[in-house]
Formats: sequence, structure tokens, C-alpha cells
Amino acid sequence: MDSGWKPLPLSLKVILVLLAIGLGVAIFSLPAYVSDPLPAYILGQKLSGEFSIVVQVFSLSFSALLVLAIWRRWDWGWKLGLSYYGFSILNTLLAFPYIDEMSSFAVENSGTQFSLLFFQLTFAFSILISALLAAVFYWKRDYFMKPRNAFK
Repeated sequence: MDSGWKPLPLSLKVILVLLAIGLGVAIFSLPAYVSDPLPAYILGQKLSGEFSIVVQVFSLSFSALLVLAIWRRWDWGWKLGLSYYGFSILNTLLAFPYIDEMSSFAVENSGTQFSLLFFQLTFAFSILISALLAAVFYWKRDYFMKPRNAFK
């Protein structure tokens, strides 16, 4: 079964590139994150300090695994992508009660005024994009399936 760039459908190429860019930026910024970790919100729980760093490293690992699964056409890759973006939707919904706190934190630490509406729209956009990406993994699941009756 062919893997790599050429056999990838365009939608998965876009996702792969965005994941790889995000992964590169996150890895590059990891030393700064470790020295001054931001709070992480996981399944409705606010985590800070070392727990936040563990969440960041786990997230990076999961993203790297998803990049490999897409590139190598692992047959469970579409399930991983669906789970990854499904979790993102759930996590965003469960973080919604903290939206005031996040908005205040952003204003205090950036010197820029962010409105509550801005954060609400950001949450809604995040859910919409994650749903779209999860749908792409579902629609393109055949790409990950090994061909039957093939003697390779």
C-alpha cells in the first residue's frame, strides 16, 4: 500500500500540513511553555503548573501520532483523527464555563482588550472547524483501509 504525499487526498494533505505546522510551532515554543506554563482546561478541569505541561506534551505526542498515521496510511488512522477532533469538540464545550476567566487572563497578560463575544466566537469557530475535520476523517476513511485482494 502506497504511503506518503502522492496518494493523499487533497483534504488530508491540507490537514497534514496544518497539523505539521502546528506541531512544529508547539515544539519550538515548548521551552518557553515549560518555563512559564499557561493553564490548561481538560474535560472541564483547570490544570496548572506541571499538570499543564504534561497535557501539552501529551497533546504534542497525539498530534505527532496523527501525522504519522496519515502519512503511513495506518488503517486505524481515520479513527484516531475522528477521536482527536471529537475530543477537541468535547473539551471546548466543557471549557465554556471558564470563558470569563480565560478572557480576563488574556486581557491581563497581553495588554489587549478582548471581549467576551470574541472568546465565544472563538469557541464556536473551534467547534465548527473540529467538526469539519472530524467529518473529513470519516469521509476519507477508505484512504486508510488496506486494499482487499492485493498481493503486496
